[in-house]
Amino acid sequence: MHFDWNGVSIMKVRLKFIGVVDIEVPSELRIDGDASVLEVIEYLENLNSMEIDGLTVLVNKEKSSLERTLKEGDEILLLQPIGGG
Repeated sequence: MHFDWNGVSIMKVRLKFIGVVDIEVPSELRIDGDASVLEVIEYLENLNSMEIDGLTVLVNKEKSSLERTLKEGDEILLLQPIGGG
């Protein structure tokens, strides 16, 4: 875990997005030490100026809720459903 100059804990998580929409997703992200999965998704929505709906989220290869608090080194996989007919 790292600390910024104000003493706020900062940690690094890894990200991967799989979906049909082409969005910018950094491979690593430095976040506040008490950030949730939802906060990461909101960051990505702001970064891409679009809403990202219907995601399945895996943290460290396990299905996760949006409220889950992240830890240093967590690997977040965001899966967007693929539909067709």
